[in-house]
Amino acid sequence: MIANNGFLMFRPDEAESFLTGRMPKRKIRLVQLHHTWSPEYKHFDGRNHFTRQAAMRQSHLARGFADIAQHFTVFPDGMIVTGRNLALNPAGIKGANSGAVCIENFGNFDAGYDKMTAEQADAIVTLTAALCKVFVLEPETAITYHAWWTAKGQALGDYHPAKSAKTCPGTAFFGGNTKDAFLKNLLPRIKDVMQTKEETEMRYKYYEDLPDCWKPLIAKLVHKGYLHGKGNGVLDLTEDMIRVWATLDNVGLYGE
Repeated sequence: MIANNGFLMFRPDEAESFLTGRMPKRKIRLVQLHHTWSPEYKHFDGRNHFTRQAAMRQSHLARGFADIAQHFTVFPDGMIVTGRNLALNPAGIKGANSGAVCIENFGNFDAGYDKMTAEQADAIVTLTAALCKVFVLEPETAITYHAWWTAKGQALGDYHPAKSAKTCPGTAFFGGNTKDAFLKNLLPRIKDVMQTKEETEMRYKYYEDLPDCWKPLIAKLVHKGYLHGKGNGVLDLTEDMIRVWATLDNVGLYGE
């Protein structure tokens, strides 16, 4: 990971470890997907990740936001740059910011404009899958597009040109910004990544399934509000998640 001007930049394969090491106390229930529209690909030179992120922050501050609107920006080369603190709600979609994580994807993905690179597409899939996995979300219901909401914050459930606040994340985003395009094109890729990880990792569905040595840590994280399960006692934890939390607990991050 690379730090610059208050931001961190990391590779897609570092997304899960980044998230497990920075679990917010607020409950995450949604993942918002956007495109920046402007800036677009012509504004990216392969080296100006931090400059572009800082410019977006300044633009959002000038509009009266408390900070940059998004938690993450995914760039055309596949690199991911942090934004707003995960402990805070984003300023991404009116009506859908509470409990959300906001991902801005650098570029204009309306039809006829930027053609998404394979590196960026893979990074979007990987980051979104990591968010769903770490925060124990069902991607079918947790992922939302800005185009599925009105400007006043009413949920539409799909893109409606006459009603939607914006075309965001773009009319050509993974084949379109409609619910049908999401279900056919993006969702299967996210689920494939999640399933592949699940097949290769040891998982603990319930608290009772955990080795005794890890039970006190998990009990503390649940009690302090850092860890939320799927409900009905289902935690669905991996060894990788628990090892990261244990390391952070050893340095006192979670207190007594």
